[in-house]
Amino acid sequence: MNKLEVDAYFELLESILTVDDGVLKPSCIFNMDETDLQLNNRPGHVLAEKGTKAVSTVTSTEKGETITVIACCNAESTFLPPACIMKGKNKKPEFEDGMAPGSKLFMSPKSAYITSDLFIEWLKTHFVPRKPAGRVLLLLDGHSTHCNSVEMLEYAKDNDITLLSMPSHTSHYLQPLDRTVFKSLKTHFYEQCRLWLKQNPGRRITRLSFGRLLNKAWGKAASAENAIAGFKATGVHPFNPSAIPDYAFTLELTKQISKSQNECTATVMVEEQEENTINISSANLEPVPNTFEVRQDISPAIAEPNSSVGQIVLNASPEMITRRPKKLFATASAAVIKKMSEQFPPRSDLPDLTPTRLKKIGNKKKSKRR
Repeated sequence: MNKLEVDAYFELLESILTVDDGVLKPSCIFNMDETDLQLNNRPGHVLAEKGTKAVSTVTSTEKGETITVIACCNAESTFLPPACIMKGKNKKPEFEDGMAPGSKLFMSPKSAYITSDLFIEWLKTHFVPRKPAGRVLLLLDGHSTHCNSVEMLEYAKDNDITLLSMPSHTSHYLQPLDRTVFKSLKTHFYEQCRLWLKQNPGRRITRLSFGRLLNKAWGKAASAENAIAGFKATGVHPFNPSAIPDYAFTLELTKQISKSQNECTATVMVEEQEENTINISSANLEPVPNTFEVRQDISPAIAEPNSSVGQIVLNASPEMITRRPKKLFATASAAVIKKMSEQFPPRSDLPDLTPTRLKKIGNKKKSKRR
């Protein structure tokens, strides 16, 4: 996460929470988010004897339909009944069988995911009738369906609802429902699906069974402890920006530091290149024809025992540096190696293990086998 964006978010949150008569009450601080559940179970770990070859578990052969669950709670640990979104046009009463009291089901013809129209409908029919009197704060993630409708913004303003969107890619640390509720909800829901498949062998989970399974999982996940812990872990209530750990920003800081180091390195390299170009241009050297080729006899410095590649390069012409730097260094290295081989001739008592010699030996062995 970006620490600057998170600090700006907490500054804005503090200004919203501050009212004329003190701080906004926890019963007026809400968080709303969605999560998806599949009509299937997720097999967990199986306890078996060490060395067992065949370990089996009950699971469904189908992927399962995806259903979106809209959850909302306040810092006082009060949960609104869940609202669900199913794909389709025709809504049947039996789809809501077994759901928690006050739950609501929305139908979406294109997909089971939330849209701007469904979010406005949720505000009008599900949230506003249950909100306390006066101004309330509704924390949302940065999804486009939560903030791209003018009608929704005007409706929220008319009903004293302050909408605050979190910075992008920060909901895993700043959203209370993501921190403490949704993981528990999915764990209990898929556990109920596993038990259902075990009690009903040969059958698959359908929409008609979803309400009962969700009701059992919701009763365990939507607890007061989870709600209070979520708002506390995110620093919303009690207001505490330092609740976000420092390691949450480590990756972003590392990228910034690495980027600044790369920029500094690039600047130094450019300055060194300009300085070397000036030194080379000031030398009185023989010009090279405009053929983009490198001279074979680079410099008399090769004949000196203490000569180095740096001296060889500095004794070259400017055209050799600016036009063919890679070939220049390769030629210079080859020249140095040639000079060293002349000073230290190969010993006759050692076998010739050069790549060319080894290749010839290998070809001779292949020809003998044939």
